[in-house]
Amino acid sequence: VLRIENASRPGGSSPRAASLHRRRSKSFSDLEAVMDQLQAKSARSQQQQQQQQQPGITEEGVDGGSGSVCADESEHRPPRSRLYYAKVGIIFAIVLVSCTIIAATPEKESLFHLYTVSSERSPSINVTPSINFYSVVLVKLRGALLYTPTETSTNITVTVDEVFSAENMSQSLVWTVPIAPVVENEVSEEIVRERYFPLNHTAQKGSAKLSIRVRTNYEHSLPLAVSYETLTNAVYNEVIYAALVLAFVYALIIFELVHRSLAAMLGSLMSVAVLALVNRRPSLIEVIAWLDFETLSLLFGMMVMVGIFSESGFFDWVAVLAFRLAKGRTMALVTLLCLFAAVISAFLDNVTTILLMAPVTIRLCEVLRLDPRQLLIAQVMFSNVGGTATAVGDPPNVIIASNAELAEQGVTFTNFTVHMTLGIVFITVAAYALLRLVYWRQDLESNEDPVAAEIRREVEVWRRTAYGFAVTTSEQAAVKALLQAKICELEHRLAVHRVTATADKPFEQTLAELQQKVRLRAASFMRISFGFVSAVQVAILTVDRSTALRPLFHAASLDSIIHHHLTASYSIPYQHHLTASLDSIMQHHLTALYSIP
Repeated sequence: VLRIENASRPGGSSPRAASLHRRRSKSFSDLEAVMDQLQAKSARSQQQQQQQQQPGITEEGVDGGSGSVCADESEHRPPRSRLYYAKVGIIFAIVLVSCTIIAATPEKESLFHLYTVSSERSPSINVTPSINFYSVVLVKLRGALLYTPTETSTNITVTVDEVFSAENMSQSLVWTVPIAPVVENEVSEEIVRERYFPLNHTAQKGSAKLSIRVRTNYEHSLPLAVSYETLTNAVYNEVIYAALVLAFVYALIIFELVHRSLAAMLGSLMSVAVLALVNRRPSLIEVIAWLDFETLSLLFGMMVMVGIFSESGFFDWVAVLAFRLAKGRTMALVTLLCLFAAVISAFLDNVTTILLMAPVTIRLCEVLRLDPRQLLIAQVMFSNVGGTATAVGDPPNVIIASNAELAEQGVTFTNFTVHMTLGIVFITVAAYALLRLVYWRQDLESNEDPVAAEIRREVEVWRRTAYGFAVTTSEQAAVKALLQAKICELEHRLAVHRVTATADKPFEQTLAELQQKVRLRAASFMRISFGFVSAVQVAILTVDRSTALRPLFHAASLDSIIHHHLTASYSIPYQHHLTASLDSIMQHHLTALYSIP
């Protein structure tokens, strides 16, 4: 290899190098022929051994049939370790135990009973335990109540009495609930308050008589709905159980033991099972009510828009535009890509945006001989910063902006964006200063071109293969010699490439090469389409929530439908199976616009 490298350098003897190369090629051809013969001989011997072990299977088929036998399929399949079977067994046990607990526990529904309470009327409610052993009574009140007392508010006091006999009676703590003041010609809002009343000991069903006594200093009659549940002491450990379930789910996700979706489903199943253990199993309607359909619909619409932009070549066009504006300067390119990622993430889902921009960034780094890891980390950081600026850029922002209580307090898309954008500007400046400080002394450019890096990685793979190859027979020794020869050939190619490699390409040639690698389809149309759809999205999102439109839900879905029809009119390929779903969503939005029931 050294002789060939010296012969390949400038001033060396090129005829000698060519002669050595021809001789080495002939030797490699001979070794490959020997390797083919050894593999054929080994395959025949293995086939004979299998026929001796299984005499009922012949070359013509199974039991004299005419079908062929694929006996080697099981051999090529990697053997599954004990850890795999242990993981499957543990997951199956968790699912089985959780389903058993849920099936064995009846659904718990809060049944409210209506009573009239006044200063002269104090109802006493007899408690019928729903479980055999209990130590906690959960009392719920629903009516014109307050969360915090005022100076002039009247109160309701609730106590739980446990009567063992006429002489033996114990009373729990006193719970004081403020009553909302009465305003003429106004309807008070119904508020649900609840509290746990611990008993002095664990009671058995039928051993004592429980009663809930409700008193008030309000002079007039007050309608009040009361509900109660008997629970065990395990209800006090709900936070601990929730933390354990959350830690288990995060362990599955962090160590990649199962898929993230399966880990989330296991966590939800275990959570419902824990609620059933503390005698608070929710009904199916209540579980479905926990789903935030507005947030899910918003994410659906955003992901459809990002998918259409990706299929149309928008992100490729953004990468080429950044390279053209940077004119080959590395730090300017990093700045522009981070800026584009922040701006796009403010109007689209930042997670999906960075997932679709990452392949384009990697291809750009391959052309420019840059280390993609540094650039991807910077893009992710600025994508998170930009996604925080609006109510639709990040899932936590979506949850905050779609909250009904916050919307009633005046938190809309417009004021949310106005308050967040000012802080995001300062955060962006600080993040960029940190980026320049971190990358100040780091060389973002790779020392070797992609071809040399690929050859070097291939050499490492062949070297590890040869190192782990055990030699016990002459045939295996010949195979290992062939592996060593392959390593020598790759090292020779790497040495020759490093000597004959040309200098960096000019900017115009690199730009032309980049435009050939990336997909650019209807770039001018995509610019107009992106601006139009973004304007429609912002216009709908700024509509007040008191109108017939629900901005977060309708904006994302309507924008995805508009972009869907625009790209279809220009015959840009994308996932056509979304057509029927998007058209049905369009009908839903039209009925919502005109308030059609």
